[in-house]
Amino acid sequence: MKVELMMQRGAAARRGGVMGRWCAALGRLLCATSIAALPMWGFANDAYPDKPIKLMVGYPPGGGTDILARLIAPKLAAELGQPVVVENRTGATGTIAAGLVTKAPPDGYTLLLGTNASNALAPAVIASLSYNPRTDFAPVAMLASVPQMITVAADSPFKTLGEFMANARANPEKLFYGTPGNGSAPHLAGRLFETTTGISLVHVPYRGAGHAITDMIGGRTHVSFESASSSSALIKSGRIRALAVASPQRLPQFPDVPTTAQAGLQGYEVSVWFGLFAPRGTPDAVVKRLHAAVNRALAPADVQAQIANAMASGVWTPMEPQAFSNFVVSEVDRYMRVAKQAGIVPE
Repeated sequence: MKVELMMQRGAAARRGGVMGRWCAALGRLLCATSIAALPMWGFANDAYPDKPIKLMVGYPPGGGTDILARLIAPKLAAELGQPVVVENRTGATGTIAAGLVTKAPPDGYTLLLGTNASNALAPAVIASLSYNPRTDFAPVAMLASVPQMITVAADSPFKTLGEFMANARANPEKLFYGTPGNGSAPHLAGRLFETTTGISLVHVPYRGAGHAITDMIGGRTHVSFESASSSSALIKSGRIRALAVASPQRLPQFPDVPTTAQAGLQGYEVSVWFGLFAPRGTPDAVVKRLHAAVNRALAPADVQAQIANAMASGVWTPMEPQAFSNFVVSEVDRYMRVAKQAGIVPE
């Protein structure tokens, strides 16, 4: 009996030893596998990018946004070591391209060259917008901004912004401003001018910026709130006169044109801006890599000069990703307030 008991105990010990050794080996294997896997995540981020990057543009070839994209793409490609391919997906003031980017994998290989139209104005004027500019993007970098200008016809009696505002106050709803249409950037810029000054103007929507400017030159409207890039050639040709530029500093291209603050209008700064966006959920390491590449690509003075020339007063405006994100949210909120005050109902 004792012999049998001793044999059973020995067998159990042997089984236990085998099991113990097997568990220990399995533990070492799992541990090694886990440790080996850890560097792979870091390697994936370090290796970004390892294939071409698509840069989505919501406007047709030849326009200001497309020109900026094609100017920046090769410089960004040189910094990242991979091709940056511009793809135009036009329609709905850039919101079609923006919506496609929000649905792309958040891996840094599909980016948007967004504008204030697609990433700030859209919620104020489009009821069925497929994305939320506040939350559905990972803002990477501000690329450029072009300030709005307050202009009149060359033969207008208004020589200064002060003269125009004095006349408008004395004649409420008797001075007209034309825009490319309801909910356009110039329309909201005009409404912001009204709410900032307490002046009442009459909005005249057209089917495009060209028609609006033509009617102002012809005397059928009195003032315009177009961007500097849209107004530049007409100012230089002497067909329209700039009363002020809605930016903190004067434009180098128009050193004689005062800022709105210098012209007596405080708190009125409006610009058309362009930024680089990735889909929400893109890893922070990828966003930082892209942001650093943008800064290196755009920092040289000759590149900044190219942006200014290509966009007729475009200015590189560097911002850290979080600061750019905060800026976008503030812009969305501002235009939502302006639209509400103006009674603009999203359509």
